[in-house]
Amino acid sequence: MALVEQARGGAVIRVRAKPNARREGVLGVVNEQLVVAVRTPPERGKANQAIVTIVARWLGIPKRSFEILSGASARDKRILVKGIDPPVLRARVEERARA
Repeated sequence: MALVEQARGGAVIRVRAKPNARREGVLGVVNEQLVVAVRTPPERGKANQAIVTIVARWLGIPKRSFEILSGASARDKRILVKGIDPPVLRARVEERARA
C-alpha cells in the first residue's frame, strides 16, 4: 500500500496513531504510513481529533478538509484530504518530513 492514494474528491493518506505519547507531533514516515503521536487517550474519538489537528497543522491544510475514512477505533487509519491531488500531497509530506 502507498502512503498517499487517489480518492474521489482528494487524496487518502495512511496514518499510524501513537496515543498516550509523552510528546505530540508527526514522527515521520515509516512503512508507508505517517506516524503521529498524540498525548490524548483513544477515548470517544478524542485522539482522532488530535491527530487531524496535528496533521492539518503540519501540512498547512485546514482541518475541515480532513475526514477519517477507516480506522477510527484502530491505530492504522485512512484519512481523506479533500481538494488535493495525491502527487501534491505526497510531495508536501516528503518535504515536511525532511525539514
